[in-house]
Amino acid sequence: MTCAGCPGAADVDPHVQEFRAHLTLEGPSAEQADALFEQWSLRCPIYTTLIKTAPIEVTVNDEEMGGKSAEGLATATIEASLSNQPGRAIVNVRNNYLIVDSVPPLGGPNLEVNPMDLLLAAQGSCGAVIMERAAIDNDIALGGVTGTVSVDFDARGMSDPSIDPSIQAMRVAWEVDVEKSADAQFLVDEWLARCPIYNTLRRAMDVSVTHRLANPVVHQVRGQVVSHPATGAMAPIAGTAATIYTSEEGATAWMHTTGLTPGNVYTAWWVIANNPEACEEDPCSGADFIGKADAAQTEVTYADGILAGESGEANFVAHLPVDDVENNPWFGNGFTSPTGAEIHLVINDHGPLIPEMADTMLNSYRGGCTDESLPGSFPDTAKADGEPGTNTCGLAQAGVFQQ
Repeated sequence: MTCAGCPGAADVDPHVQEFRAHLTLEGPSAEQADALFEQWSLRCPIYTTLIKTAPIEVTVNDEEMGGKSAEGLATATIEASLSNQPGRAIVNVRNNYLIVDSVPPLGGPNLEVNPMDLLLAAQGSCGAVIMERAAIDNDIALGGVTGTVSVDFDARGMSDPSIDPSIQAMRVAWEVDVEKSADAQFLVDEWLARCPIYNTLRRAMDVSVTHRLANPVVHQVRGQVVSHPATGAMAPIAGTAATIYTSEEGATAWMHTTGLTPGNVYTAWWVIANNPEACEEDPCSGADFIGKADAAQTEVTYADGILAGESGEANFVAHLPVDDVENNPWFGNGFTSPTGAEIHLVINDHGPLIPEMADTMLNSYRGGCTDESLPGSFPDTAKADGEPGTNTCGLAQAGVFQQ
């Protein structure tokens, strides 16, 4: 195997350029050797996957194995031999010996690691050591990293050459023990750029990559529930409570409120100022959230929806992950600073339930409302969210969280 960029040069693609396999077969004739190679090339999930990523040059017995495909490339070499036990091979990796078992479709014991295990281990361990090195080089305190790698393939192809056994999809999930989400993203990006295993396999299949903080620090903030200024006054509401939990991964909010009109539909909205220092009012006002969207990096998106019962009390619960907001964002600024943002959970009153419009009323801003009742200063993204109706709608309450 030869690859460029394996030492970690940031401007060089490290994917494998060529594979070379030399088969020493004792006993079979030349025709039988060709038949065995054909079975390998059809039935092996590893071969049928890697052939999609780079050329594989195969030589047999007395044929001479080729050298590097180009100057300046690193070369990695292993040897695999059958043992004296059927279904078991011995692999020599730089004089480190591994036992590798065949899998049940090939009649193997599958007690030791199998070839697919090794491929997945290569993907995970490559990421772990690159992140470790990148953390050291960039003064990032890394407590640890764990990668979980899984793949989908049709194992029937190992015994039936008419079925493609190559890997169809791969998923890699990382848990990175750093304090900041941005540091975790940086380390994952370093793996994506520098790992020869990832950059080779992504040429053969879809590789889905996710990551999360291993031990995120969670901040708890108690908020105040107030009447919305649109009602005429911003005053505390008795019998209410609100709490938000934020970390580098996002926010989870809970709000209990009273004074709702029985039978009315209410939706809750995340109203966020990622940069609250840019707000003119304290706490940030509606004019700040709408009029200073760029400076304060504000965002608004759906959180929850309920039908008020006879008591007029209700609970709103919602979670919003960090990063781009996918559910009809008003401004497109995302949720970039969970632990530093000022966050309001704003309640919109959609009026009495219109049964045939229940879904749009419970899940959108405009649902069931007349266009005339929507604030004129709100962006078009808000006014186009949901189906209009005959109710006069209005902003009713807000849970205010300042961190």
